[in-house]
Amino acid sequence: MSYFKIFTLSLCISLLFIALFIGFAFDSGSTLDQTYEYFSSQQYDEARRHLLHGDHPISLADLYLYEGYITREKLGAEKSQPYFLEALQHPANKRSNTAFELSLNLALNAFLQKDPETLHQALDQCLLYTNADHPWFLFFKGNYFYLLKDYPQALTHWQASQSRPWLSKWMEASFQRHLPEDKVRLNCLYAQIELGQLEEARQALKEMLFTSPAATKHDSNLLLALSYRKEAETLLPPARPFAFQKAADYLQLLPEENVYYIQEKSSLAHSFKEQLLQEIEGSTFINLPLYLQTLEKMQASTQLEEISKRFAQRFTEMTLTGNIEEASQFIQGIADHLHEGNFNQLLASQLTASMQEAIKKGRLHYWKEGWILSQKLLSSDSSCLPTLINALTSKILGLLEDDSEIFKEIYSYLGLWQALEKRAFQRYTLARQLLQKAECLWSLKNEPQKAINLIKLATSLPFEEELKEFQQDIERAVIKIYRQAVLQDNIHQFAFIQQAVQQFNFNSLPVLEAAEIANQIADAQYLYKKKQFTLAADKALGVLKVAPCDQAARRIAVLAAYQEGKYFEVVEHVKHLNSLDFSILEPLAISMLITGEKEGASFLRLLSDHQPLSDDNKLRLGLGYLLISQPEPGIGWLSQIQRAKNDGFHDEVLLGFYIAAFQKQDWPQVINLYSQLAPSRQQIPAVQGMIIQSYLAQDQREQAEELFATFLKHSSFDFLEERDSTAYNILKKHLYSFNAYDFAARYFLYVKKDLAQALSYFREVKNPLPDLLLERAQLAYTLKNHPESVKDLHEALQNAQGLPREKALLLLGQIYFEIGLYPDSVSCFKELFALNCRQDLSVHRLYGQALTLLGRPDLASIHFRHFEIDHLASSSPPQNFGIDLKENKSLNKRQQLLEHQLQLYPQSISLQLLSAKELVFCFNYSADSCDNRSEKLLLAHEILKKINEKHSYLPEAWYLQGQVLTHLKLNRSAKQAFSKAIDLNPYYVEAYKQLAIINKTEKDFGSALYHLRQILQIAPHDEEAWRSLACIEEEQNHLSDAIQAWSKALKLQPLHPLYLLKLAHLSFNLHATEWSEKA
Repeated sequence: MSYFKIFTLSLCISLLFIALFIGFAFDSGSTLDQTYEYFSSQQYDEARRHLLHGDHPISLADLYLYEGYITREKLGAEKSQPYFLEALQHPANKRSNTAFELSLNLALNAFLQKDPETLHQALDQCLLYTNADHPWFLFFKGNYFYLLKDYPQALTHWQASQSRPWLSKWMEASFQRHLPEDKVRLNCLYAQIELGQLEEARQALKEMLFTSPAATKHDSNLLLALSYRKEAETLLPPARPFAFQKAADYLQLLPEENVYYIQEKSSLAHSFKEQLLQEIEGSTFINLPLYLQTLEKMQASTQLEEISKRFAQRFTEMTLTGNIEEASQFIQGIADHLHEGNFNQLLASQLTASMQEAIKKGRLHYWKEGWILSQKLLSSDSSCLPTLINALTSKILGLLEDDSEIFKEIYSYLGLWQALEKRAFQRYTLARQLLQKAECLWSLKNEPQKAINLIKLATSLPFEEELKEFQQDIERAVIKIYRQAVLQDNIHQFAFIQQAVQQFNFNSLPVLEAAEIANQIADAQYLYKKKQFTLAADKALGVLKVAPCDQAARRIAVLAAYQEGKYFEVVEHVKHLNSLDFSILEPLAISMLITGEKEGASFLRLLSDHQPLSDDNKLRLGLGYLLISQPEPGIGWLSQIQRAKNDGFHDEVLLGFYIAAFQKQDWPQVINLYSQLAPSRQQIPAVQGMIIQSYLAQDQREQAEELFATFLKHSSFDFLEERDSTAYNILKKHLYSFNAYDFAARYFLYVKKDLAQALSYFREVKNPLPDLLLERAQLAYTLKNHPESVKDLHEALQNAQGLPREKALLLLGQIYFEIGLYPDSVSCFKELFALNCRQDLSVHRLYGQALTLLGRPDLASIHFRHFEIDHLASSSPPQNFGIDLKENKSLNKRQQLLEHQLQLYPQSISLQLLSAKELVFCFNYSADSCDNRSEKLLLAHEILKKINEKHSYLPEAWYLQGQVLTHLKLNRSAKQAFSKAIDLNPYYVEAYKQLAIINKTEKDFGSALYHLRQILQIAPHDEEAWRSLACIEEEQNHLSDAIQAWSKALKLQPLHPLYLLKLAHLSFNLHATEWSEKA
């Protein structure tokens, strides 16, 4: 074949191959373009099907890249991330556009997910394929700083990335969908707003409203609202309303379903709320209508509720602390500026809830005044009054369940209830409820006097129209009680029933008839014959309360008292008898003789002439004299029975001689007679006590110890025996009143010298008298058991009078001083000196030291005048309450420690002060809600108010009250409290400081300077005072005085940078002024 043919054939084959390749490539390109068309038209399922099943000559990197684009549009950035990461594993050329494009997609995904860390990693990945000055790298670097809220850096990088070339049409379509130019521009404007470039950003946003698509208008309005809110936050409070109003106006243009609208609405509403709360604290309400109207338009119900709650809380703080003048101005200010709207109802509801809470917690101080003031806002709320009335009713009925508190608090609650409740039926209903409670007290709890007092209280409730019906209710109740008393044979109730009849003016009440009285007397006579003398006496005395002149009842009372050995009562009852017969004369004569009546002996002699005394009466006289500790006449009468050799009285007479020997301190005779007593008599604890004391008096310690070992085993016996004589049974009653535990305690105390064991037995004594309580307290004090000693002393002081009271106060004051509770110590010594100012010098000194430590050196000097000592008159009080409550301890541990101390010393003034101090501390350092913090302050004020009402001499209490009032922003009352603390302690530096702070806040610089100079006279090295003085002098433009004050502060704190700068600046200004004047 010729060369020409071969060449021609080769050329044809080549052309055919080229044609086939071009056709195949064109067909493949057409398929990928079709995939893109589906993608750009948002048909993502079709795009993915064409991508996966089409015949594409593309690399795996491109395949995963395109699938990543499709997945991001359909399922979001997070789902597309694996495809882009997988694509990075397959690029043919590490420096190719595909790899760079993949890295940018990773950066976009991170930005869309607001993940700065992942975005930073994507940027590092981009640097593998491009340089740091590439526009796309700078753009995403700016986005990275935007996420970090580093807006200056973000703007800088964005401005350097103005021209960003698209790496593919897929990239262009996807990026413009997620980051359109308008969105990028809005981000830039948002950054400008955050940087305070408000005017420039606003101008651009207003232009965008006219030039940008409708979709961006909402975002533009949102950013305009944000810009005005940001501006308002930079302005002083009086200038804020206009900016806040503009922000609200722009915000109203947004649809409510917009997520960013909800966020900005919340932020703006929060700003409004904070602004209003500031106005509440300052009691200024000029902008109140504007803010409230805007919040109501925004439907910011949460913020409106919080504001109304704070309004009510602020009013409650003012009223409960007694700042009625401020409360009146506060309410008037609200009423003058409040507009008609939903907020009125919210405020009325919150005020009602606050007053309701005050009722529940028993905070009735100034409650009535608060109610009167609140009427300006509550008059339109018809539900308020019934709510408060119901709360008061519940509280009153709750108090009725606690009997101990009925007549302590119920009067004040009923007074408020009557002031509010004007409905006749409701007043009558509560009166009936009180009557029912009175019936329960009378019938079930046997407290008739309380019941009568409660009924009397109930009669003040009904109006005149219902009072007559209520009187009939009372009459029916008393008749019911009477019938119950008759059925139960409860004669003691008759006197109270009679009192009720007289007190409530019943016209006719079929009770206490003569027949019933006769029945009771007959019962008493029957019981007397059965030798049930106590029951017979009860019946007779019950009749006498109702009918004091009844002679039959009086006779039974005389005879029953005689049989029980109550000789003084016999003499008293006989005075009311109209006639006397022999059955009365003999008991009277013997009773008069035993009680020491002058006519008793002659009276008995006349009776003896008529009829000799029986042995029973002789025994009664002998034992009767022993009961009043007159052994000689007792022995005389007992000896007459002995001479008569009456064997029936042998044991009883022998016991009488035994007791008489003990009373005469004839110890050998006691020991001799003890062995002759019957075993049953020997085991009586009182008898054993006598023999033990006799052994000890005779130095027979071993016999005493042996008997004492079995002493407490015989503490209970049969009380009365039929075979014993009446006289002996009377003696036996007294013998059994002997307290074995008291004797055992004294044995351990004085014989064994075991103080702890003695105290344990003293504790077993039931219902101890003040003397025993005092002795027990002294013993506990010796054993360093201060809580038990304090408890006994407080119990003793409830009934102790005279010298025992003085002893108890002295010991209590001493204990409180030793444990560091100085206010309590001062309180005890104060009462002690009021009772008796003639005390030992040691007591004067102790009182003076307590006063000094309390911060009252002026009062202490009186008690130190006998000593040549320095009583620290110029020192400030250490404010030490004896408890380690360091600030570095956790609040829980501090609370637990304080609660433990309060359990040990529940009546301690010092611990109450410390409780108030802890509440103030919690207010300063806790992160509780405003409600809880306010509650802590009100509780502290309540504690301090009670202390200052009773112990007004405590400077610390007034100082703490001033602190509480300062935190409540009630400066007028706070200044009064601090001034009172200074009056009590002229060296109270901290009180002066607090006054200076308040004066400075109120722009009263003259008073502030005065108080600071007072501090520096007391404490010239107080750096804080010099610094405060310098600041005020500088603010007043007193340059020379300010330089002098800063110089003093610098001497106390050398090289302090602030002081050095201040001195340099002020010195320059002073010299510049002097040069100007000279010029």
